[in-house]
Amino acid sequence: MYSLIVSATVATVTFLAANFALTRAAPSTPYGWLWAVLAAVATGAGVYVAIVFLVNRRFKAGLPAVEQALMGQRPDQAIQLLEGMRALGKWQPLAERMIDGQIGVIVYAYKQDPVRARPYLERTVPQNWHAKAMLGAMHFQNRDDAAMVKAFEDALKAAKSESLLWAAYAWCEWKRGHFKQAVDVLERARRALPDDERITRNLHGLQSTKKMKMNAYEPEWFLFGLQRPPPEVVTGGRRMGGHPMGTRRMVRGR
Repeated sequence: MYSLIVSATVATVTFLAANFALTRAAPSTPYGWLWAVLAAVATGAGVYVAIVFLVNRRFKAGLPAVEQALMGQRPDQAIQLLEGMRALGKWQPLAERMIDGQIGVIVYAYKQDPVRARPYLERTVPQNWHAKAMLGAMHFQNRDDAAMVKAFEDALKAAKSESLLWAAYAWCEWKRGHFKQAVDVLERARRALPDDERITRNLHGLQSTKKMKMNAYEPEWFLFGLQRPPPEVVTGGRRMGGHPMGTRRMVRGR
């Protein structure tokens, strides 16, 4: 919350200085205090935006080290690196939630501990669609249909362009026997992503054979823990999360 304190302090000082200057320079000027208020608001807002920008920049600067730890199959080190960034939360209110989301994803996908991951995933920012989708997958496995739908819909509010997110949502609906809802999700996905052949193929598959295939999304699909990866994906000590592309998208949220 330091960003709010600093911004408010700067705004207050700006108001007092501007009001004093206007009063001394033109005491008969009407609404001089209003100009001072506008100057204070503009300055305070500018300082707040600058602080948020710098905090986000520092947060993103730490992500490559987290990626390297994950690709080296060192999830505990990745979590430790993220925990070390918690001081940023004192400056940016959403930083703590961003860090929680990243930790939740790692605990869920790499440590394969949904119970421990759940509170982290629940606290994440909406923009972390991997975390929201994993929360939806967890609710699916727990047979909590309402919570599953809410988690996926929350993720879609910030990530309508993610084909895997739509497909995972539809797959969960299909697997729990809600064929119509699965088709509805894929039809929404096709409207959002008209050129995505993976969405179109799965939609046609549901309408004709009543089946979905997620192989086009592998190996990233296995991060959600909804299907077991084939033996060739778990080789040399690497699990499904060890794929470089999946790791980078998961950590960076894209």
